[in-house]
Amino acid sequence: MALDHLFERVDLSGAFAAAVLLGAVLAVYLMQVSWQSDIERGDPTWLRYLRRTSLMGLALAFIWALSYSLSKNWQPWPPFLAVVVSADLYLAVRVITLHLRQASARRDFSRSRRLASNR
Repeated sequence: MALDHLFERVDLSGAFAAAVLLGAVLAVYLMQVSWQSDIERGDPTWLRYLRRTSLMGLALAFIWALSYSLSKNWQPWPPFLAVVVSADLYLAVRVITLHLRQASARRDFSRSRRLASNR
């Protein structure tokens, strides 16, 4: 397949390092934001802890992948880099979604307070 040979002579180590570091930061940030989010406070406690555990596991897996690639002088496979970049994109979308939901909830709350005070 022609796609397999596309990145044959390209060193993807820098892109891989950037992608896994970004993913680790996003996972930890999402873990913190979702824990403090008013949107997800309605979830059962066990689900919130499971979410935190999975995000921390993802962050540690990203760091471990970087450590492994550096210690073994490993050239990352393009499909694996695509998986990491896709995970980064998913995490970024989750962070943006949480921020938009929180902003919307704050606007709705302040609007309902104004309506209640006008009565």
